[in-house]
Amino acid sequence: MVDVKLGKKAARHDPRTLVYAKYRTATEPPPPDAHWGRGLPFAMLGNDQYGDCVEAGYAHQVQIWGDRSGHPFVPTGQEALDAYAAITGFNPADPNTDKGTDMLTAVGYWKSTGLGGQQITAYAALNPLDQTQMCESIAWYGGAYIGLQLPLSAQNQVGSEWAVTTGQDAIAGSWGGHCVPLSGYDQNTLWCVTWGKLQAMTWQFLTTYCDEAFVLLATDWIAASGQSPSRMAWGQLLADLQNL
Repeated sequence: MVDVKLGKKAARHDPRTLVYAKYRTATEPPPPDAHWGRGLPFAMLGNDQYGDCVEAGYAHQVQIWGDRSGHPFVPTGQEALDAYAAITGFNPADPNTDKGTDMLTAVGYWKSTGLGGQQITAYAALNPLDQTQMCESIAWYGGAYIGLQLPLSAQNQVGSEWAVTTGQDAIAGSWGGHCVPLSGYDQNTLWCVTWGKLQAMTWQFLTTYCDEAFVLLATDWIAASGQSPSRMAWGQLLADLQNL
């Protein structure tokens, strides 16, 4: 297995967080299979040395949005680490500051500040046990930004497919917390971007180990697809966001 780091802190749930299911207005069947980001030059973004997976995950998501919108963006490791420092106080000269990132804090930062010139307009919590929600987030909004409590068994599956096993090594979180953007799916498999590459996982792996998930609503994606506002109670979502 390649030398990689984790770095997602345990999920923190805030009752004020907007919930995707409340704003979904579409009544059509689940969207067709989606595959974003194939062929893009994904990079490690410092996640082989530091626990900046939350920042690297967002950088990869912005890279996917840029590819679709016609505004190419290739993030650098320095950009990811600068965001890690801004969000958490990380200092590469002090190993004690490399403690990972809280995803809920991070999504607030992506809205207020962003990375690579791309801020999100809003975000909402997804239910990772609801396959339709996860498919819609990936197909309609360009991805799903998720946190996983990885088991030790996932170490030997890096580069192949993350699947649920049995035994002590299958315990959730026995390896640690990790953040990835989901970039594609079909009936049997999901794909995420992590450690500079596409990584497959089964749907069972997602529902077993995902402890938080968000749909990120980005201006570039909305402009390119023209779909996002039409499938959500957009005005109500923005009004509720202002009232938080």
